[in-house]
Amino acid sequence: EVDFLKNSQFGKILSFEETPTFSGSFGQFIILRLLKVNKKYEVWILFAGRPIRFSLREFAIVNGLNCEKLSVSSKKKRKNPLNHKLYWTELFESLKSCSIELLVDMLKRRKVKDRETRLKLACLAITSSVLLPSSHTPRIIPEHVEISKDFDELLAYPWGRVPFKFLVTNLLSKDKVSLSQSSVALKGFVDAIQHVLIANVPVLKEEVIPNEPVVLDDSESDGEDEETRYDGSPDPQPPSEKPHVGVKFEKTPTSYPIINLPETMCQVDVRCITDDPHENWAEGVDFGWDDESVDELVDNMVRLIGEDFAFKKEMFIGGLTLAELGRLRALKKSKDKETSEKQEKDTIPESTEADTTRKSSK
Repeated sequence: EVDFLKNSQFGKILSFEETPTFSGSFGQFIILRLLKVNKKYEVWILFAGRPIRFSLREFAIVNGLNCEKLSVSSKKKRKNPLNHKLYWTELFESLKSCSIELLVDMLKRRKVKDRETRLKLACLAITSSVLLPSSHTPRIIPEHVEISKDFDELLAYPWGRVPFKFLVTNLLSKDKVSLSQSSVALKGFVDAIQHVLIANVPVLKEEVIPNEPVVLDDSESDGEDEETRYDGSPDPQPPSEKPHVGVKFEKTPTSYPIINLPETMCQVDVRCITDDPHENWAEGVDFGWDDESVDELVDNMVRLIGEDFAFKKEMFIGGLTLAELGRLRALKKSKDKETSEKQEKDTIPESTEADTTRKSSK
């Protein structure tokens, strides 16, 4: 069963255990060096004075997921899911929800005997906890269960596009004030960003020195969306005894000596755009988005990369001074206060307002 999954589109995700453990400090290092571009589904990261692209194409390369567009027939097929008996009841019977922890326990105890059903459950664990985690205690996503009714469709489904969009839109929604905090929370499959950097800067993998992992901030309630917190400061919490399968709630206090070198020396080998895994890999695959924005500066940057242009750190200007950041924080604080006061005013009970009106009329 494991060999079967390793030969599916989820195979690369299962092999991530062989790569460096997710690092919170390195994640923060990455997202603080985003270039400002006019793109909805494309991120550029400045590393060692050179831009590195993180798009759906790169996401597909490092994860091995099918990132093609969802066919029109598939959309119509699930347009009215209530018109047929839900497959959920066949898999989970009377359970109204199923946590990943419970599902993994079912598989370990071999409560499910049928091989195909076991493989379906394993795939659902990956899609619901790794690709689109819903909370700190991830649960099986019902829509994914309906897709799994047809096992061939489950294996061929473009599982990469939605998780990528979810991750990138959340990342790009962070404003300058949010990014200036000591920790930054992101939702989605955040490991993918680190894997793209490692693929484009091979020396990073050589410089990693693994240590004991420590648990990330997990103080939020179970009902909240999952957020992986990038925090460069030491975390005093003890290691997790039973981390949820596939969900990265830990950071490793790894040593990344290379992080400080590129900013001054810029002597490391950096590939701005990830190489294709093999010849004709992207033939016939559409990584585009129907509502993507046009950015001539990005197009020009891609052209220069194709011409092996030598980028330098000095070419990328911007950022905020402490004074500018202070003004932005003050402005945000003022707006938040106004919003809070307005909400309090709107929640005054009608009876209280009526009593006040009667008293004033007397």
